[in-house]
Amino acid sequence: MTLNTNIRLLDDLRATLLKLLGAMYGRAGLPLRPGPGKPDISQFQTPFNYATNRQAAYQNMIVFEKLNRYQDNSHSYQTMQFETPIIINEVALEEAVVKYADCGFPVFVTPTRWPDRYPFCTSEFSQSTHATIYCTTNIHGSRFHRHRDVEVEQLVDLAFPIVHDTDLGNLSVELIWKLFYQVTYDLDYGSIEKAYLNIGIMVRACFALDLHVPAGYSECKDNFAIEQAKRLFWCTWLFDSLVPQFFGLSALMNPEDIKVDLPCIIEGMNHYEIERTEYVRYMIKARMISRQIYQAKATLSSQEEAHVMPKVTSLEQVLRTFHDGLPAWIKQEETGSPIAETTWRRRIRFCTLIENCTNWISLYRQFLPPMGELRNLTHLEKLALSRCTESANTLQTLFIAWLAPTFQETDCMFRPYLYHYMATIDTYKVS
Repeated sequence: MTLNTNIRLLDDLRATLLKLLGAMYGRAGLPLRPGPGKPDISQFQTPFNYATNRQAAYQNMIVFEKLNRYQDNSHSYQTMQFETPIIINEVALEEAVVKYADCGFPVFVTPTRWPDRYPFCTSEFSQSTHATIYCTTNIHGSRFHRHRDVEVEQLVDLAFPIVHDTDLGNLSVELIWKLFYQVTYDLDYGSIEKAYLNIGIMVRACFALDLHVPAGYSECKDNFAIEQAKRLFWCTWLFDSLVPQFFGLSALMNPEDIKVDLPCIIEGMNHYEIERTEYVRYMIKARMISRQIYQAKATLSSQEEAHVMPKVTSLEQVLRTFHDGLPAWIKQEETGSPIAETTWRRRIRFCTLIENCTNWISLYRQFLPPMGELRNLTHLEKLALSRCTESANTLQTLFIAWLAPTFQETDCMFRPYLYHYMATIDTYKVS
């Protein structure tokens, strides 16, 4: 089949891509999000047909709607329509960011540090940044949690134009910041294609700004400014290590090109900042192992079992070393009085163990015996069946404990782990 286009140069392709993204997020397009009581129509429809795609079940799944873990706020929305409009300002936005910080990905340090520490944070950008974070993280607070504000809809409507005043062709830290939260929003609503396109732009911006090497942070004023910029890079890396898997593709970033340190705990951080930093560090380390496994798969699949086993054994040892190096409170091996568990410590514990179990499945999945085939299994197939089943059972136990309705309310950090949850189900199907 031949596909004819009028694209001749890379600049034409770039212009076409930017035009496409502009149409996706333009003000004349779909609203930033539907308000409570508003029908969610058309925004999950795409021009692509996934009827024959094995990943179809992953493409359009809004996990909290499927789990039915949020309340119907249609009545409160109708009441708000008759209230006096509020005035959006820095104070209101910052209070919202602080209140809903635990609903968002840990890309930032304490919001109060922004205005006077980050060279890219001018007063105009600060307003835009606050609005972006509010509109994207607040959706989780208002829709999935019970601690919503009555002025949510009005504030979102007022902030909406600020969020979309972004030049997609101007590579900057501001662009990475805004696209990061747009990716979060898209993943929440099953718009995997949009998220994938935006991650590509974020990766390009990160490398163009040299955020993958120490030289890219030379203009940062202090350690907090360096840390904030590093968070943007590493959170981009985390999404790049996850989203391509929905399409069966490899990540865009090559680990060998990355020379910048992991996020650090620096003097002056409060306990929330420290716990968020620990979370990001554990996730990055687990995903790095995932990349090792992915890179090894291509060579392992074409070799005989005798040659495969040493490499598999070596990777298994990497997984065991990672688990053995975790503190006792993550492995739930503590004795005596348990330490009070904060939101982020709970996330560290469950997400780290979930990542590790998923890596076990990723390592052995390709060696599972074909379904419905009656024959004697090889040693590697028996081992793969045992490892995958054990990991899937552990994952199921972890998800049940993490999302238990008896614990306050559903943790919205489950959103980035939908792939892991679906991988658990898929493993049961094939094993």
